[in-house]
Order: sequence, then C-alpha cells, then structure tokens
Amino acid sequence: MSSSNPDPLDPLGFGLGIDNPFAQIPGQGLFEDPLLDLGLDPDLYLPNQGAPPVSFIFVINELHIDFDGPEARNMGKPTDSWHNVLPPRNREQYSSETPGEVLRFFNGRITRASSERAFYTWVRRDLSNEGHILCQSAAPAFFTTMYKQSSVFSCNPHLPIIAAEDDILVRPESRFHALQFLHTRPNAVSQISYHFDQPRAVPVPPLVTRPGPPLKYVAGAFPSWIPSLVPHTYSNPYSNEGASGGLAGEMAVLLGLMAFHSSRSTLRGRSLNDVFLGKPGEVGGLWRDYQWFSSEHPPGYPRSADDPPRGFLVYICYDPENTAGSTEKLLASLEWQGPLVLG
Repeated sequence: MSSSNPDPLDPLGFGLGIDNPFAQIPGQGLFEDPLLDLGLDPDLYLPNQGAPPVSFIFVINELHIDFDGPEARNMGKPTDSWHNVLPPRNREQYSSETPGEVLRFFNGRITRASSERAFYTWVRRDLSNEGHILCQSAAPAFFTTMYKQSSVFSCNPHLPIIAAEDDILVRPESRFHALQFLHTRPNAVSQISYHFDQPRAVPVPPLVTRPGPPLKYVAGAFPSWIPSLVPHTYSNPYSNEGASGGLAGEMAVLLGLMAFHSSRSTLRGRSLNDVFLGKPGEVGGLWRDYQWFSSEHPPGYPRSADDPPRGFLVYICYDPENTAGSTEKLLASLEWQGPLVLG
C-alpha cells in the first residue's frame, strides 16, 4: 500500500483487522443521566460495589524539544506575554518522541498491559501522523480505541504546568491551559479541569460542573500530594477550608503530572516504568490503591527558565480485555467521582 494514500482503517499498513478479537466495545454514549444511571451517589463519591472492576490501558511518551536543531534554530523560541518559553507549535522544533511501555490500570493497580494473551505497543509513522496503541494477539492485530489524550508540559518554575487536550505534534493549534481545579463540596476533592470555554472530547457530568468554573488553587487544606504532584503555588490560600479530600478529574493530565517523577537521567532517578511499576525490590509504583507514595518534589521539572520545557503525551484507551469494566461512563465516573489520589 502506498504511504501517500493510506487505508483509513489501517493508516500504518499493518494489515489490521477491524474487530477487537476479545469483544466488541459497547457504544460509548454521552451522559444522559450522568451519575445516577450508574447507581452512584454523587454526594458520597463512592464506587458502586456491584460494578465490574474498572480498567484502561495507557502509554506516556516523552516529547523532546530541540530549539537548536538544523531545521529549528532559525524559528525562534515561542514565548507568552511574560516571556515564558512555551512548547513549540512547529514540529521541526521537536527532535523525537520516546514511547513508553503500554500499561494497564486495573482496580487501582498498575501493571504491564502485555502478556502471553496479547502484546501492546505504541506505533506512529512519524511525528506528523496520529499515533495508536496496537494490540497483537492470536487474532489479527488492531488499534485500541482511544478514550482521552493530553499533552502535558512543565515550562519553568514560574509556569509549572500547562496542558492541551490533544496531541500537540499532530494538532499544533491545540490550546494550552494552565492547571485548574473544580472544587467538590463538602468533601473537598480537587478535580483537574480544562476551562469551561473549551469543548471536551468526553463531556464532564453536569453535576460536577454545577458548582462553577475551575479555580487556580486546590480544594481543601494540606493535601498530601502537594508538592509531589501539584506545585506549592496551587495551595489553598484560605484558612477556613477543611482538610483535602483528594485529587481527581482529567485523568490524562493527572498521569502527566505523575510522569514528572521520571528524571531526565534514569541513572540518577526513576524511569517512567519505575514511577508506575516500581524499582526492583519495591512492592509497586508510586501510585497504587488510589494512594500516591511520594512526598518529594518532582525531579523532572525544568530547573529554571533557562531550561527548555519538558513534556509528555498521555494516551488512554479502553481496555479491550475488560470491555464490561472499560466504557466511557465507567471511566468518566472514575475520573469525576474520585478521588483518584487520596489525601
């Protein structure tokens, strides 16, 4: 097949089957009765004990910026009005992408997605083309179905986190947003959110958005995940707030925040796999059973405004091996009825 005229069902030429050999993923509809139709109490934010185990698969790829490459050096560095260097809009200023291993979230635990049953890997023809998670098993290989994706960057200590709800390499016009949070009452869960003026790839349940637009500080006092996941600058400034109830919301952004615990040099810190699966001798990664097991400042942030931004593409798919527990409604419930991180 000519690469200039790819099959829309098989853009990378793998000879893919259209169907999921494990099971067909049910149709993913919009929220009609967003929380109650799952049998979930929106006031308690507790999971339905009769629901199937929830799972998804995901990959986190580091996007490498090179402002000094032969094709990029004359383009200049993009900046905002306050002269913070921003992620490039020109693909020529990205030198490469380092794909992560495809992982699986299953009922609060992270494991490798690949097994004797199926092998999962990230595939992308080049940086200007869409990427996919490819599943290879005894049946014909197929692309798994995306739930959400996000490009998450840390620019410098003065602009610590921005995120776009898209793959910035493929859609460089995508809009970046500063880190913001919806506040749930009375349990003070901080829900990571894009601003309301942006249409969502997956709609946010109306009961979640009812309290008002997102804020640039967290709900509740003394969260256990500041500064390890969220920088100090987002601490709640009001002394009359109760204790933090946890962190939830946009799952792709949250996974991106966790990825900054991978250091630039894995010889002196953690790799991405070490962050999510743990180092040899550890019982698991830093995020397990809905708890975050680190209080350290992320080592992967740029050290100063002199360093280039550092960023990750987070790509989440429905789990083709657990179709009953991996639907749009269940994953949205996981995000918005949280917390995903306790404390």
